[in-house]
Amino acid sequence: MKSLCNNWTMSATSLQAQPGAVMMMDLDGTICLGAGPARCYARELERRTGLTGVVAQLERFEADPDADPAFADCEDLYDVVAAVARDLGVEPADRDAAYLASRRDLADAQVFAPCGLKEFLTGLAASVTLVTNAPAEGLAELLKRLGVAGLFDDVVCSAGKPDGVAAQVEPVLARGQAIISVGDRWENDLAPVAALGGATAHVDTFGRGFGSATMVARTLPELYPALARWDAAMAAGSAGAQTAFATPARHPTGRPAGESRKP
Repeated sequence: MKSLCNNWTMSATSLQAQPGAVMMMDLDGTICLGAGPARCYARELERRTGLTGVVAQLERFEADPDADPAFADCEDLYDVVAAVARDLGVEPADRDAAYLASRRDLADAQVFAPCGLKEFLTGLAASVTLVTNAPAEGLAELLKRLGVAGLFDDVVCSAGKPDGVAAQVEPVLARGQAIISVGDRWENDLAPVAALGGATAHVDTFGRGFGSATMVARTLPELYPALARWDAAMAAGSAGAQTAFATPARHPTGRPAGESRKP
């Protein structure tokens, strides 16, 4: 069972050394569900820039994620907001500033955790690290609202995914530990880990089919059984276990290489 401790890593340098296998989990769209945070981001963009239509386009996507081909490669709601802002000419620095500001105002945002998340986390033998691009400010309260405060062995904030992932994962692999990344965005959460030989679990919410993850499902609870098998295999230390769960060698599909819509 996980200990009720939180180690807060405020930079994207590397995961703190933990015993055994490591499960690296994403926040938004993976363990934090609901449109609230993305709506806060959309409203903050409109407030800062004077633009209109960002919130409306997000709401249309929520109603039917497949209606507008312009959003065919969006894997989560933040992708949609960032795509709309980019198309409206909002500079990256302004998008980033709006994103950071929006994370400070999540008190009334509608969020919820996937069914059974607390029970799943407490039953793992692997060390579990939360790795998010979100800033530290407001994160502790958000985890309390989700019912998972204290259930992570390490928390990495402002991680700078996807570029910052390698610096976190490489030391784990150098120590000979197995690692699996769990997330809803192939390019941000999974592709960098797959490239280093780690396992990947894709919460493919909208069925985009990007990449070639070790395991794929539309929701995190659907992945619990496969993740539990990975956890048991790594804990048993059976020969060839890491290789058996490695991400299949296939180039990712979808958006062009190197193009990211992260906030």
